[in-house]
Amino acid sequence: MIAILKRARSVVASSCGLALCLSGCTGEAWVRALDEAPEDPAHAAGISDDEPLRGPNAPSPAAQKADPSPGYLGPEGLAAIERETREITGKPELTLKDVVRLAELNSKDLVASYEAIVAAHGNTITAGLYPNPSFAFTSGAFSPKGRFSEDDGGSSHPIPLFPQAAYTFTQPIVTGLRLIWAKREAVAQEWAARATWQVLHRGNVQAVKTAYVNLLFAKQNLTLQEELLKFAEELDKISERQLAVGVITAADKGQAEVALAQQRATTEAARQAIVSAEALLAGMTGGVSVPASKAAGSLSDELDMETVDGLENILVHGHPVIRAAQLSVSAAKADTHLQRALIWPDVGVTVGYERDYLDSPPNKGFDTINFGLSFTLPFWNRNQGAIITSDANERAAAANLEFTITGLKSNLRSSYSNVVAQKRQVDELSKNVIPVAEKTLKLVTKSFETGASRIIDVLNARQSLANARQSLLTALQALDQSVAGIENLTGEDLLKVK
Repeated sequence: MIAILKRARSVVASSCGLALCLSGCTGEAWVRALDEAPEDPAHAAGISDDEPLRGPNAPSPAAQKADPSPGYLGPEGLAAIERETREITGKPELTLKDVVRLAELNSKDLVASYEAIVAAHGNTITAGLYPNPSFAFTSGAFSPKGRFSEDDGGSSHPIPLFPQAAYTFTQPIVTGLRLIWAKREAVAQEWAARATWQVLHRGNVQAVKTAYVNLLFAKQNLTLQEELLKFAEELDKISERQLAVGVITAADKGQAEVALAQQRATTEAARQAIVSAEALLAGMTGGVSVPASKAAGSLSDELDMETVDGLENILVHGHPVIRAAQLSVSAAKADTHLQRALIWPDVGVTVGYERDYLDSPPNKGFDTINFGLSFTLPFWNRNQGAIITSDANERAAAANLEFTITGLKSNLRSSYSNVVAQKRQVDELSKNVIPVAEKTLKLVTKSFETGASRIIDVLNARQSLANARQSLLTALQALDQSVAGIENLTGEDLLKVK
């Protein structure tokens, strides 16, 4: 019993210590252990009660300075999160890594998902426990005064308060491999819960990075619109001078004024887009605001990826959805063995002791020791229905695994194709289209200043350049978002911001 209590305290301390990390820190030992876990942990040998929670080769709870309280986030844990959050937000610039960490610290759905892991570990502990013994006591008839009188036909010698007493101790015994297979099934389900957490964590990181890319896009788009606004103001001044000397007509001057008003409206919309992007990112970071002025870096077309075949190999051997599906197969296999072991129900072993004073000679007791064995004969119900169900569940889990792998491979190849196409679009715009548009605008503007061109030619050239630069920003945004999607599929750190 003492050993069980010690083990329970160790498990509680371990789970609470890990919780303080919010598991968002992918460098933590138990997260690394999740990636290094055996592919079929349900059939792995030598797994201790708390090792699945901490992970193989993870430091002990004492080494982790675990919080011994059973609460997931106690006052100390909350204070640590608030302290680190203040340290990050106090920086003059916030990198992509900083923003991801803010989300890991403050994401409430990660907290909820971690509790699912703790709950699954509770099932693992329960599956490994033996049935509790039972104790019974019964007494025979006795006199209120502790003895029977001779008038009532009793003997002349004193009789104890409990003239007859029986003590029975019963211990259920688990037959066959029931306990072993139940434990292995629970371990597989616990590791599947861990893989599910990692799926959520990857999804959160992708969402944060996508929101960060949107913020960078809004920030750069505002810079572009401000430059175009400055050009529209200069063009309006030029047209005003041209009108004064009679080089252009009032209609041309009106076109310049309309273009300036439209650009002012577009610039104001770009400013509001930044506010919207900041609010969206704050929703990903648990309400922590990340101002656009602090967002470091800009959209990038840098790519450092393996071939699609290499990425596919990483996906198949490391994606947590695939690992969860594999663990579901392991749990289903363990359940098939468990259901076959349930043909013979639990055996009950009974040991009893009885002391009888009434029928024994004077001043002597009559002792009796009883032994009993009970079990149910499987004449009709041999658990055949549950066996058929467990076999079907195993086949379904295997089919789901194949379906999952096929679907993720398809998603990866589609995302990779999008990245290649978007990279080509970015290169074409930045190397060919935009330089030509800039050169054309300069030539047309000089021609307008000398009176050789009309203002409509300048406006058309300006719009062509604006469209090209806007298309470049949009292509960079789509490229970086697609790279973030491939990160989610492979777990590789691929997104680069300048």
